[in-house]
Amino acid sequence: MLKLNEHLKVCRNCSREYQQLRRTQQLLAKIARRKAPDDLALKLRLAISREVARARQPFLHGLWVRLENAIQGFMVPATAGLASAVVMFVFLMGFLALPLRAGSDVPIFLNTAPQLVQSEFSNSLTEIKDDSVVIEAYVDSNGRVQDYRVLSDPQQPKDLPPQLKNVLIFTTFRPATFMGRPTAGTAILSFSKISVKG
Repeated sequence: MLKLNEHLKVCRNCSREYQQLRRTQQLLAKIARRKAPDDLALKLRLAISREVARARQPFLHGLWVRLENAIQGFMVPATAGLASAVVMFVFLMGFLALPLRAGSDVPIFLNTAPQLVQSEFSNSLTEIKDDSVVIEAYVDSNGRVQDYRVLSDPQQPKDLPPQLKNVLIFTTFRPATFMGRPTAGTAILSFSKISVKG
């Protein structure tokens, strides 16, 4: 060290180099140590747990998860589209179904209205006061009238002649159908007073 000290006193280049090294050392000593972030321990634990989980997973697990996510992303819109198409089809077929023709054919439409099969109409409906009476009859799934509503005179819905009430009781219908099964429905009946002169 004595020889090195004597050489630095004589040699300017080495002395200059030594001074620069000393200055760098002093500058580095003035810089404080960088403080670790507060969440560094948590980040390290998470990274380690992810690496452990990756090491334990099977080889094709990541591919299987991606495939499941792709299928689920496709199935949700496809299922919603199919369900809405079925609902629209049923809704439109309910309104667009053609009325059933009279005959012995089996109804193939989505829904059909009740059809008059047999009635005990009398030729002398003399108690009808107006020219005609229009009635909406509620027909059950057996083809019998359960209730009625007078459409031609809404102010007096139950004021019907007994003879007309009997006609409604003994009138039978082919019941309304929905998807081929008998169900309740409504039918419109019109009764007119017939007067023959001469």
